Amino acid sequence: MKPRTKTFRVECLEQRQVLSATVAEVEPNNLRSEANVVEVSTLDTTSIIGNSVTRNDDDYFHFTPTESGTLTLDISSLEGARSKVVFRAGAGQGAKLLKTTFEGDTPLSESFHVDAGETYELRYKNRDRGVEAPYQIDLSIVADPEPGNEFLETENNNSRKIADRFELGDDGVAGLSGESVNKKDKDFFAFVAQQSGALNLRVEANGADVQLKVQDSAGNKIFETHPNDGVNEGTVEVVEGETYYLRLRSTSKTDAGQYLVALNLGDAAVSAAGGSTAGSDDGTADQGSGDAGGSTAGDDDGTAD
Repeated sequence: MKPRTKTFRVECLEQRQVLSATVAEVEPNNLRSEANVVEVSTLDTTSIIGNSVTRNDDDYFHFTPTESGTLTLDISSLEGARSKVVFRAGAGQGAKLLKTTFEGDTPLSESFHVDAGETYELRYKNRDRGVEAPYQIDLSIVADPEPGNEFLETENNNSRKIADRFELGDDGVAGLSGESVNKKDKDFFAFVAQQSGALNLRVEANGADVQLKVQDSAGNKIFETHPNDGVNEGTVEVVEGETYYLRLRSTSKTDAGQYLVALNLGDAAVSAAGGSTAGSDDGTADQGSGDAGGSTAGDDDGTAD
């Protein structure tokens, strides 16, 4: 049976106040496989209250941040016992970030960068003989600042495998820009949806028209524009945690098109009049051969254009 963690949590989501959550250590947690799992977020400070009763009493804790940011550990031995702390990534299998022994009358404070979705391990151990070592560990995370909203294509990016990666972030907004030198030059971008919802897309082009196609992680086409018909915007539903690919290319066999793609997740949909999820790209056959701005093979956009 997995050990249960008692969590007492108060949150004010609308005002985004930083409040506190207190977690009481639950025995047994002397082994990595018995680690207490605690929640740590940017909304509050998590306080772990525990007691390492002997020198052989290791207390293990695991947590997985939901947002990347700077983690601060404030550790206090409540009755002055000498203690050892080990902090590492990968639930004990990754890099050791901290290993130190500190005197009980001197609280320990350390900061580290942590990544969303990565599991981290904290181990606390009494180093004094004949005394118990009650302790308090406060964990708080300050989220990384929003990524820049503008992303410029970088060659070579003409297949899903080497797509330019970008993030929408919490604001759900991004802009993509670049140039497709002709119809054979395909520019791929990729992102992971941070939340489910309606993704609004709009393409603006200078020079030749530029077509946008959106694919899911399996390469299935789920949306496309039809610039030859004047349709350069639309909306597609995305699912949290899924990877999506955007492919842009000039509709001309000889002329370049410079493009700017505006993406907005969650706001009122921009006009979706005609952006389609099936059919041919722009009414012309694509032989899928070489291009002047990218490679001549290995285009894995997953459809017979």
